Amino acid sequence: MVPKQIRREGGSVNYLLLFVIILIAVVIGNLASDWIELKWVEYQTAQAMSSLNDEMKGAAQEWHQRKLRHQRQTQEERKRSATGVKLERACTDWTRADEEYNSYTTQTGREKHCTNYRKFIQSGIIPRSK
Repeated sequence: MVPKQIRREGGSVNYLLLFVIILIAVVIGNLASDWIELKWVEYQTAQAMSSLNDEMKGAAQEWHQRKLRHQRQTQEERKRSATGVKLERACTDWTRADEEYNSYTTQTGREKHCTNYRKFIQSGIIPRSK
């Protein structure tokens, strides 16, 4: 059952040719196996990177939400503080005066005091008179 090319004319098997054929088959099999393994590792790496990317996005969104909640809470605390109430009252008084008198002085006073109030709520810095 050995092919004619591998058999010599005398009926004996050409072992060198058989060895070369087997060697080539083994090398091709190993290369194919390595290629398949490489593709599998590449696929797993892509999946892991995608999963990690999703986790990072989720963590970033969660951190951003916590930061916004903390910022809102801080601003509410500033609004309720004595300074916040005082600045809000000044803004309200100047707004009411500007609506009633509609003068340059009431307009600039309203702008100054309402800006001071907004800045205090946003940054916590107490405005100083110049």
